[in-house]
Amino acid sequence: VRNGSVGSVAYADLDLFKKVNDEHGHEIGDLVLHEVARRLVRSLPETADIARFGGDEFVLFLPNVSPSQAQILLRRTLLDVAEPIEVEGRLPIVASMSIGVTALGGEAPDATLRDCDMAMYAAKARGRNQVVVFGEEVRKVLDRRRELAGAVMNLSTENRALHVQARTDPLTGLFNRRALDELELEVAANTEGAWSQFAVLFVDIDHFGNFNHHYGDAAGDAVLRRVAHAVRKCARDSDHVFRKGGEEFVVVLARCDVAAALLAAERTRLAVMALQIVHTESAAADVVTVTIGVGVGVGIGGSGQSLAQVVVAAGDCA
Repeated sequence: VRNGSVGSVAYADLDLFKKVNDEHGHEIGDLVLHEVARRLVRSLPETADIARFGGDEFVLFLPNVSPSQAQILLRRTLLDVAEPIEVEGRLPIVASMSIGVTALGGEAPDATLRDCDMAMYAAKARGRNQVVVFGEEVRKVLDRRRELAGAVMNLSTENRALHVQARTDPLTGLFNRRALDELELEVAANTEGAWSQFAVLFVDIDHFGNFNHHYGDAAGDAVLRRVAHAVRKCARDSDHVFRKGGEEFVVVLARCDVAAALLAAERTRLAVMALQIVHTESAAADVVTVTIGVGVGVGIGGSGQSLAQVVVAAGDCA
């Protein structure tokens, strides 16, 4: 660029070279790189500058050669590179390259290499083992691919958000019944480790129908939110907390025995009482309270108890 030279710059990348290293080892991979470099030197004009840019990438400068002429030269080079490489004691290895070409211009070298790189990826997108000259068509195709990739990423993000939303109770922010059903499948599929033994707390707000009737549904919703927060706060990070429906909550505790489950239940009961939410229509106390049933199960490979069965057993105790 400093000397005002004209010609074409090419960016060449070996196709699927990682597979060569994985299947044959890095020592053989190095032999392949060495042979490919030798063939590049052999097939291109003596005036060409050939550099290993890093890894399995090469950068070539062909002075006084237009991009269209370079494309013809490099297509012949691809044929030379694709000749089987003999390796002692192994089957011949066949290599191929994807090459992007652009004219050397007055812009910064980084910009020239960027254009070559874009053309090279266009060659890979077209099936590899090709030479593509950078131009407006290549730019448009790659811009479109970026737009599509961005759209796919946005859709993926939105789908994840919808997945979470579909499994979240909108009133309390806890997981909902659908999420509880999905956890049932996880427990059934993983009967060892965390799910070799688990416990369930079935939490039911006492006389909640009377509360709604006396204080109104809006006040009842506020109670559900506060109780849900208290239950979640008492749970461990590894526990799963659900609003099963109505005034019922379920906490699933992995790696938990009977003693630990009873302690967790008592901690939760006291936390709800500590909210001191006035409930004059309750026959249990003058504040909102909960009754908690406890069930403990082991993985399917043990006693045959499923999570759903333990939830039902805990609910029967509540």
